[in-house]
Amino acid sequence: MGVMYCSLVSGEYPATGTDFLGRLRAAQDLDLFSFTEVSWSALERLLEPNPLERPAASEVVKIMKMK
Repeated sequence: MGVMYCSLVSGEYPATGTDFLGRLRAAQDLDLFSFTEVSWSALERLLEPNPLERPAASEVVKIMKMK
């Protein structure tokens, strides 16, 4: 889910082996994208390597409804 969300908001095709969390953090540091804090937080949590720390699908729906 995190990879799809990252791809949707960045406009980039998700390639196998990509460090999406690393790219997200680099983009945030460079301010390449104008995401809200909610979007950054959601992307970081969705791309968390530890599955137990990723949000449940119901939580993702709530996050995506936030503006």
